[in-house]
Amino acid sequence: MNIVAYGNQTGSKSWRLEHPFKYLRKKGIDAWVSDEGITDKAMEWADIIVMNSVIHKEGLAKVYEYQQTKGKKIVIDVDDWFDLNPDSPFIKEHELSDAKSTILRMIEVADLVTCSTTYLEKLLLKVNPKVKVLKNYMDMEFWDTEKEVNTSDKIRIGWAGSLTHLDDLKMVISPLKRIMDEYPAEVVFIGDTRIQDEFKGYPVTTMLGVPFDAWPLRLSGMRLDIGIAPLKDTPFNRAKSNIKWQEYSVAKIPGIYSPTVYFHQDFEPKYGIIAVDEDHWYRALKHMIDFPQRREEIRINSYNYVTKYYSLEKHIKEWMEAYQSI
Repeated sequence: MNIVAYGNQTGSKSWRLEHPFKYLRKKGIDAWVSDEGITDKAMEWADIIVMNSVIHKEGLAKVYEYQQTKGKKIVIDVDDWFDLNPDSPFIKEHELSDAKSTILRMIEVADLVTCSTTYLEKLLLKVNPKVKVLKNYMDMEFWDTEKEVNTSDKIRIGWAGSLTHLDDLKMVISPLKRIMDEYPAEVVFIGDTRIQDEFKGYPVTTMLGVPFDAWPLRLSGMRLDIGIAPLKDTPFNRAKSNIKWQEYSVAKIPGIYSPTVYFHQDFEPKYGIIAVDEDHWYRALKHMIDFPQRREEIRINSYNYVTKYYSLEKHIKEWMEAYQSI
């Protein structure tokens, strides 16, 4: 079986294509991610063409032609449902490029649609009846990085995200300020610098993200005592996977999370703390600072759990069976 895939330059390309394909090759399946665009040479070679990004209409037409005239199978992978996030800075760009209609057409003509969550599955089944959930898992070889320890006299609280979560971050502005007023604490935001304006006069650092290949080292280098992942209860966020919990856990960072994590696993207090509203966020942060032994308990338990149950290598059979099914 030969597979060629086309992805965008985001973490999704690594999570959903590059890392699984590495393990597929170890199982004897010739699967590769192309960086050369949609070419006749690659599509002639491939039995299956996988796409997990918005492509231009001409590219879609080309892939569709190979499906219809040469029997190539098309798989569309969906990791986010961007149409549900009106606060995303990319929505206007998508509207102008008519990306929504292109994506929907891609999904309609696909021989198989793969996605990362059961919530996404329900949305996609309205467009195409052939949907398979392939959860996000951790490539433990990629994440084999030792966590750097915070040696300062301040508690380091951090958020690691992207440009689609500015509105989510607003729910923790007040709690974080209260914590910094009461404790020797500092906050690091990586992935969106716009939040800096909300913390004038506070010890807050903002940084842009890095290429995904460098992400494990950057996350470790943040030297966090506490990781946070605030998410508003919106359809867009319900469609998200528990990647942030996985990342914090494998990086040995004890975390505080919004309840959307419940959509994806049997979450227990020993794996992290759930915070519902601003007051709850403040109390959760305060608890983590006042009880360092709780941080250590969560750090160890969540790391052990994610390495045992979320190893991509242990779940690669799911990808094999999905592609073999078509």
